[in-house]
Amino acid sequence: MPTPVRLLILAQTEPCFSEKYVELVCTAGMTPEGRWIRLYPLPKRVLSLPDYHKYNFISCEVYKKEPSNDKRPESYHIIAESIGNVEPLGDSKKVNWSLRRRFFEERNIPVYTRKREHRWIFDGRVTNDDLGR
Repeated sequence: MPTPVRLLILAQTEPCFSEKYVELVCTAGMTPEGRWIRLYPLPKRVLSLPDYHKYNFISCEVYKKEPSNDKRPESYHIIAESIGNVEPLGDSKKVNWSLRRRFFEERNIPVYTRKREHRWIFDGRVTNDDLGR
């Protein structure tokens, strides 16, 4: 049974061709509660879907396909026609990094800020030692 979700889109792959699905993309997002959702397959350019981009919220319906070879808990199938209510995070006319950063900080997710000596630095909340680097 499909479940309605609201997602902040955080990543999309380039479209690839598939014999089974024609053309599709893999899309990842996060719910307002901070749960990762991976949507696959999504025939984004084949259907006339609302246009959405990274850092847009979308509403859609998802479901777990059973049985499935994909055992990742974050993987869901999407009812592509259910995509709606596309809203940017903040003002759609400009990039607002502080709003993007706040979205993650409010969910206690480390924010990458810079790279130095090939090590990731996370604002002091997570150290290189914590990451095993």
